[in-house]
Amino acid sequence: MARLCVNCGYENRVGIVFCENCGEPIEIDMRQPVSSTRGISQSLVEHIDDDPADTVRVDVDAVVQREGTSVFDKHMMLRLEVDGLPEGLLFRPYEGRDMILGRRDPQANYIPDIDLMPYGGYSMGISRRHAVLHLSGKRLTIRDLGSSNGTFINGTQLDSKEAHQLRDGDRLRLGNMVFTVYFDDSQL
Repeated sequence: MARLCVNCGYENRVGIVFCENCGEPIEIDMRQPVSSTRGISQSLVEHIDDDPADTVRVDVDAVVQREGTSVFDKHMMLRLEVDGLPEGLLFRPYEGRDMILGRRDPQANYIPDIDLMPYGGYSMGISRRHAVLHLSGKRLTIRDLGSSNGTFINGTQLDSKEAHQLRDGDRLRLGNMVFTVYFDDSQL
């Protein structure tokens, strides 16, 4: 179901949080589901049924994780598909090497590792040094670098002091630019 922008009337694709036409936030109709929720294991359901307390304590390990893997093997490529654009970014993060996502600044002679300027970085609120990707072992993380417009994973804003693990299928938003994250091993 498309989402209409109340500001300009543009019909946006499902999952867009900012209007692709004018950049205004899209109001969410709370009667419509916007995403699926995590499943709960049978053992957790039984625990809830047996717990007489008003508050249920949830064992995080009992929550069934969504289908996307968190394992990023060194042979994989990272594919970031930009919402609304026909082509995305495809690159290989390397073990122990930080990769800065941002936009170039010709006046300061600065070019980040992953330049989002060709994708509308300036108008989409991307900072020059917006976020950093880091691969350690099989864990790919992202950390906001104190950007002006924030970094979000699946709708949750990231704290710039902490690295957050990326998973295949995550929705990543830098400023107003929304990506779908894919761990791509088809490039072998």
